[in-house]
Amino acid sequence: MAKVDSFFETEEGRTVVVALERFVRGSATGLALYGGGTIALSVVNGKLFRSPGHVVREALSVDTLRFSAFLGAFPAVYKLAHDTLRRVRPGKDGSNSTMAGAIAGLTMFIESGKRRRTIALFLLARAAGAFMSTWVRRGRLPRVRHLDTGVFCLCTGFIVYAAALDPELLPVGYYNSILRWSRGWTDKGLAETLRREGTAFVPCDVHMHPGSCHVYTLKDTLRSWPSFFKMYLPINLVPVLLFKYKELISRPTDTLTSLFINTAWSGTFLTFLVQIAKYVICVLRHWKHKPPPADGYIPFAAGVLCALSVLFERASRRRELSMYVVPHFLNGMFLLAQRHHVKTVPFGSILVFMASTMTLMHAYERERDSLSNLVKGIIKHLVGN
Repeated sequence: MAKVDSFFETEEGRTVVVALERFVRGSATGLALYGGGTIALSVVNGKLFRSPGHVVREALSVDTLRFSAFLGAFPAVYKLAHDTLRRVRPGKDGSNSTMAGAIAGLTMFIESGKRRRTIALFLLARAAGAFMSTWVRRGRLPRVRHLDTGVFCLCTGFIVYAAALDPELLPVGYYNSILRWSRGWTDKGLAETLRREGTAFVPCDVHMHPGSCHVYTLKDTLRSWPSFFKMYLPINLVPVLLFKYKELISRPTDTLTSLFINTAWSGTFLTFLVQIAKYVICVLRHWKHKPPPADGYIPFAAGVLCALSVLFERASRRRELSMYVVPHFLNGMFLLAQRHHVKTVPFGSILVFMASTMTLMHAYERERDSLSNLVKGIIKHLVGN
């Protein structure tokens, strides 16, 4: 026992202890996110009350445990690798965090294969954003105004195109979310109006919405804002509770007022995003007045134009929103490449994830301001300062 006690008093021993602590914290976070999310969803749809045993088994499934183990292993391996490299090669040039990030990225092998690409593309978008921000700050790239807005418009154009004409390019859950946000679109209605080849023009009031396109858009715009405000309220509240709880306690009135204003603008953004997309598709279809399938430029143009509503959001939110749609755009491009029999690299998602974690961990150590508050908050929670 004396030898064991003496080991944990050494620098190496303290590293092991901290790594174990981070594994426990990361695993608990993963369990809370994945398992807790399953339970929360079951409360909303009433499944918890109908079959609680089944919900508990789902919340503690192998899938949940794999995600939890991955989220615990990443910060633990990063800590072990980083401290080992620091002892072997002292210095603060950022190379140790870069190499440790790559080594920790191997923990992606723990994760379920069906989620690897999603997580890898999510981090790739963030890593690319951090890389470009760093180069702009260092003067190696010019600062381009509204670049985030341009990226958001391009990606949203593709997403609306895919939702309208080729939904297989989108994850099923995301496509279903788009249908819910649209407040009227259905898969059958889109298929009959925009996708399936026909011999005559299909008016919008057959499958897309009742009555005139102009009157419907005006009425639905007024009806949809309250529901989008309610949807965004918890989304904007969570960062306040996680990262601004001290301000909430010390200045509750200012913090809650800011929360209300930001949520109102977010609700306005999503309201106009949805309504402009639907309206532009209606207008261009009637202008073209041809039988389905619709030309691809129609939903793409609708997506680009509706995405300009992101200007209702504050600048920091525009960047985060562009980072949100980029992975869906990249995933769609990947599926298109597969459709055209382009060969993929074995374990490509693992390699993309490793490259992304290399960049993000280097940025977290050397260029922390290049990271969004969301990414900084996640990394700080998992790996500490």
